[in-house]
Amino acid sequence: MFWTIVAPELVLGWAVRQWFAAREIRDFYNRHPSWLTFRTLQADQIWTMEHGHFLGMGGLILVDPPNEQPGPFNKVLTLDRLRELVC
Repeated sequence: MFWTIVAPELVLGWAVRQWFAAREIRDFYNRHPSWLTFRTLQADQIWTMEHGHFLGMGGLILVDPPNEQPGPFNKVLTLDRLRELVC
């Protein structure tokens, strides 16, 4: 709240940077077809900006398929990890 009052252009710059990051994530994934899919995505669907924003904020977690329970070996999916898995 403080920065919104003192320097609103910084908040705008931060939002624009997040938007560009989400677009980069979306474009990267859609350029590199791979085995990495989510249960909500069908094989012919592509990633959207929402997926990019969700990945950027740390909202995706890699889950161990056999037990599908969050645990100590499950990690937050980052852009670097996505690049490792896709390429």
